[in-house]
Amino acid sequence: MCIPLQAGKYRLAARYYQRIVDYLKSEESLKDDEADKRKTLLLAAHLNLAMCRLKLSEDLDALQSCDEALALDPKNEKGLFRRGMVCIDQCAS
Repeated sequence: MCIPLQAGKYRLAARYYQRIVDYLKSEESLKDDEADKRKTLLLAAHLNLAMCRLKLSEDLDALQSCDEALALDPKNEKGLFRRGMVCIDQCAS
């Protein structure tokens, strides 16, 4: 089975990651260790969604995904880097 993101199918991968984000946002009743796992998965989904949106030149959506990832972990290096990439893309346009 080929994973859409690794195959360069960014639009399909973005849909999958958006589904993950939507599902995990609605699961706020988790406690302790389960809540930590939810936060980790939600962060990863936002970061991957941001990357897909960057590849699709959807800068505003990518920026939103980065901001949501950074709301979960303000010092996350991937989130900061990808937000910087959005800013570079915006300046180049």
